[in-house]
Amino acid sequence: MPDYGLLANKWKHDHLIHIQHGRLECGPVASNRHWHSAQWEWRELTSNDNKGSFRIVNRWKSDEHLYLDGSGTLQCGVAPNTWAAMRKCTSDGGGWFFIENQKSPSKKLHIEHGSLTAGEIQNGWLSARWCSRDPSKTHMSFIIGSAGHGSGQPKSKSAGEGGRLDVRLDIADFKTKTPSESWYNYGEYEVGGHIGSAAEILNHMETFFSCCHLHWVVPVIYYTGHGDNVGGNWCFPSGTVKFDDIVKAYDKSGCTQICRILADCCHAGYWVWDAKRVKESSGKKWIVIAAANHDKLATNRVFAEACFKNDKDSQLLLRNTCDAISSCESFEGTHVKCFHGEWHDGRFLECY
Repeated sequence: MPDYGLLANKWKHDHLIHIQHGRLECGPVASNRHWHSAQWEWRELTSNDNKGSFRIVNRWKSDEHLYLDGSGTLQCGVAPNTWAAMRKCTSDGGGWFFIENQKSPSKKLHIEHGSLTAGEIQNGWLSARWCSRDPSKTHMSFIIGSAGHGSGQPKSKSAGEGGRLDVRLDIADFKTKTPSESWYNYGEYEVGGHIGSAAEILNHMETFFSCCHLHWVVPVIYYTGHGDNVGGNWCFPSGTVKFDDIVKAYDKSGCTQICRILADCCHAGYWVWDAKRVKESSGKKWIVIAAANHDKLATNRVFAEACFKNDKDSQLLLRNTCDAISSCESFEGTHVKCFHGEWHDGRFLECY
């Protein structure tokens, strides 16, 4: 089966090229990322005259493709290869590219003036930069484990060598909730001993959020490990990560999807209140789910088994011992609620 992707604009990240209404246009599709009319295949042309070029073929109407007609106007329909040959040209890196016609390379697709067209562009036009997104992907995970060192507070009842073995089990359990059919896995960062730093995490965090922005998917961060009693901050052999550090990395990336953070560490409840503070001060929403309230210790394996394995005993411990909480959204704003490891209607990450 051919690989079909959504052609999304960098300037207006929710604008996709489609022919849903019988004409070629670029606009928001909201939850309709599964429209076949907005999915395109890059079909390589093999003739000597068109090497390195592609037909951009629509999934809904498989005999139609993008092309420039004799007057240089962008169309979608049936045309010879000389009009339909399109090329990707790298713009500013990071997965974004220009789309140009082989016959008229100075004419690039853009939406600078509102509608989709092909023409000459100016330097810096984000409206002429595009990416191809997988319509089946909805989330991207970044998994972080930090244990087996002397920084911060380890979870209570830790087993294994400094809890590191249990961190790996936590991560394995989380991954059972993130099917590859609909999730990207950005990567895993597990540290212990004298190896690993907060600075490295924050470098990865910026790239992670940029990838989420590029693919227009929901960022989900799962942290399991040590936390401090100052602010529920994530502790590494070298340095700590604060909630505001993650907010800064998110803002820098241009990402707009609401981030979900699963903080499986002691005193994680501080971050829930931080999320409420950020919403009230900037209007930006964050969903934080904490394994323990700000004045409580997390218990080894309890959060993972309660949330990812639906273990009833662990869910009781979250309620009665850890006082787990989450920040949740409603029309009135951000609220702090008790969280017992049970997902709303059984849907992962829906806690409200």
